[in-house]
Amino acid sequence: MMTDQNGRSLIPPPWQFGPWNQFSDNQKEETIVTRARKMLFDQDIPFSLCIEPLHFFPSGVDPGIAPTRKKDHEELSDIGIKSVGYFNPMMALIWNGTYEMAARNNYLLKTRTGEPYNYTYLGYPEVSQLDFTNPAAVTWYQSQLEYAIGMGFRGWMQDYGEYTPPDSVSFDGTDGLEMHNKFVLMYQNTTYDLLTRKYPSSEPDKYAPDFVVYVRSGYTGSQRYTWSHWTGDPTSDWSYSSGLPAQIVASLTVGLSGMPYSGSDIGGFVWYLTPPPTEELWCRWAEVGCFSGTMHEQGSGKGFGEKTHIFDTPEGTRIWRKYAKLRTQLFPYLYNTAHEAYQTGLPIMRHHLLDFPNDTQAISQNFQYMFGPSFLVAPVIEDGRRGWDVYLPEGETWIDVSSQLKGGEGSRPSGRRSHVRSRGNDGARSRSQSHDPQRCY
Repeated sequence: MMTDQNGRSLIPPPWQFGPWNQFSDNQKEETIVTRARKMLFDQDIPFSLCIEPLHFFPSGVDPGIAPTRKKDHEELSDIGIKSVGYFNPMMALIWNGTYEMAARNNYLLKTRTGEPYNYTYLGYPEVSQLDFTNPAAVTWYQSQLEYAIGMGFRGWMQDYGEYTPPDSVSFDGTDGLEMHNKFVLMYQNTTYDLLTRKYPSSEPDKYAPDFVVYVRSGYTGSQRYTWSHWTGDPTSDWSYSSGLPAQIVASLTVGLSGMPYSGSDIGGFVWYLTPPPTEELWCRWAEVGCFSGTMHEQGSGKGFGEKTHIFDTPEGTRIWRKYAKLRTQLFPYLYNTAHEAYQTGLPIMRHHLLDFPNDTQAISQNFQYMFGPSFLVAPVIEDGRRGWDVYLPEGETWIDVSSQLKGGEGSRPSGRRSHVRSRGNDGARSRSQSHDPQRCY
């Protein structure tokens, strides 16, 4: 199998498998710690990871916030919550003094005439990109990661890595076209090297350091250096090109490529061409997230108008709580599956090709999948749908866990809920229904 040649991910820390929440939406009047306590103790909503939108790159952070952030993270740690921040490989020209230092020390990709290669990035007029072929640049970047760790962060979004200009030149003389894919591996290895060298687990060849670093770019072999992937910035809609359905395809594809832990931004990230996400979309996406490699709620994004949130209504909050609790209850299964991924390379979200290679009808299903070895998931991914067909692969006995009704291979049950299949103690594979019948129709 591919991972026999290209390597496998280390087993992630247990807290990676709990629900993730991002406290960056419109409820800014509350502190991170206050909101975390409210969610855990008042609303009885479990989660294990707090995503903070503090961007260390491309323009640095105010050093004055460090004491407050460190105190917040200590308080969150006391209630069992880890925090992650944000990094990318870019450096803004407006990063006062730091850009000049990097340019002077050859830390940046260059043009063919030997100048730092600058390009436009989002709201920044110009940025340059770190050059990880320069060992000194690697050491400096790792010092920035250490700075975040010193604040109490236990990981970060490791964003981008796919923007290497094709006509750039690296410190070691490699041109940008050749460096494009190599860059991703070097960027990810910079983090991997620091964490495994300075913060190793008790079994460093098997278990990852106690950090969650989630990436969106990748190349053959990325799984050697990473243990969490997300599908980028999806649109907050039902589109098959970049909305909810597309994220299932993306995670299944990356799983086939050897990266075992993938999830998407629940609720989407971009809504310029559509309204902000509806409650129905939020609920359907939460359902998919519960049965993904990571359950990653996205509280922010970009678009016209303010983003909605699943926590805006009591009903939305109830739905999220239900799936957050289910996700938490699934931890033993998820952690066992992570050990299986380490041993075999099989991902958590599995295209039917991996489990039913001789069933052509199963292989043709693009939006239902195996969740580990014992669950078949068939989520509802279209707006307003009250029924959904499920293909049951051949050679199995299927049992609806909620009703104990049995069905044969090829059956196509439909209903208001998304469907999940599990394996019973007697070895029969069964299908349980995962979605609340009273809402998110």
